[in-house]
This record gives sequence, structure tokens and C-alpha cells, in this order.
Amino acid sequence: MNDTLIKNWNSCISKQDTVYHLGDFSWTDPEPFLYQLNHKYIHVLLGNHDISRIKPRKYHIFTSVSTMSEIKINNMHITLCHYAMRTWNRSHFNAPMLYGHSHNTLPSQGQSFDVGVDTNQFKPYSLDDVIEKLKTLPNNINYIKDRHYEN
Repeated sequence: MNDTLIKNWNSCISKQDTVYHLGDFSWTDPEPFLYQLNHKYIHVLLGNHDISRIKPRKYHIFTSVSTMSEIKINNMHITLCHYAMRTWNRSHFNAPMLYGHSHNTLPSQGQSFDVGVDTNQFKPYSLDDVIEKLKTLPNNINYIKDRHYEN
């Protein structure tokens, strides 16, 4: 399994890519795996299995480690977390939310979806994959169309 995940990762991710990993990075010490994976930067959003395995003294091996993050790419605000949420910052402006944890058992809701590798032939999603998937999803349940919002 590990060999397949590493092979799939490296087939999709270059040594110049920035990766946001949405949790459960490794069942064991993550350091040996990290050095086999293509990447320039890896930001880890801690999952329930990471909490016990990625000790604070190991955080230095990743670019960043957090429980939730908000990023802005191509003028799009995206909330990232290991766990799915019903609402999140800017969800009422139809901003997307990406999560893992549910192993393809929790249906998408509005502009949120599970980006775990088990939803994508055990391969990571690219930004282009995410954008294409978001185009197929309905608006967020709390989307307020009439509001004007400055980025």
C-alpha cells in the first residue's frame, strides 16, 4: 500500500510543487515517507491519526502544521481542514472547503468535498482537479448572492 501511494504521489507531484495534505499523513513516523515524496513545500493539516504520530518536535520536517487553514489561490478563498464542516469562513460568499477524514463516505455539501486519495484512484488532487470538481457542485447552503464582498 505504501509503495503504491508513494508511486501515485510522485506521478502527480513534481519536486517544485506545493502540497496541502489534509491529514492522516502516516500511521507511523512520517519522516521516512516524507523524503520519498516529490514536493517543494508540504503543509500538513493534522488529522486524527497525525495527532498521536506527528510529535511537535517533528513539525520541523513540514513547511507548516496546523489544524485548519485558509488559503487564497487565483482570487479564490479555500478553507482546508481534515474534517468536513457545514459552514466555514466565507461559505456565505460561496467559498469552497476541502476536507479528508471521511474516506468517500460523506457526500459533498455545496462547495465542499472530500479530497482524500481514496476518492481519486489513490492519487492526490491537483489544483486543476479541484477547480473542475467545484464547477460541478451546487452553491453552499448559506450562500448569499446579493452581498458585495471585496477580496
